Amino acid sequence: MASIPTSYLSMSEAELYQELGDALAGGHAAPTDTEEVERRGYEYFQGALPQIRAIVCGSQIIESFIKKDDVFAVAGTIAEILSGHFQLPRATATLAMLTARMGLRALCPAVNA
Repeated sequence: MASIPTSYLSMSEAELYQELGDALAGGHAAPTDTEEVERRGYEYFQGALPQIRAIVCGSQIIESFIKKDDVFAVAGTIAEILSGHFQLPRATATLAMLTARMGLRALCPAVNA
């Protein structure tokens, strides 16, 4: 089961992109410049967004979450959906939180609201 650290709720987008950049380094030496780490996280998220959109918006359970205001619950559901597609749990959790913050209506405009 994919889980989202509760600390992600209070993190800014920049901090989430930094978290993603660190997660992508996979324990290897990551750049020490936080702006560079944030940029890598941002670029990865933007590059993965079409795949995330296809996976999440194609899920049958997503319609039941489209009207929920609980970002944490939505992020947890997105993490569950993505967990089989992205191999790094920490990156999956961060991708899920960034995606949930976008809002499902923005992510999946074709899904009936």
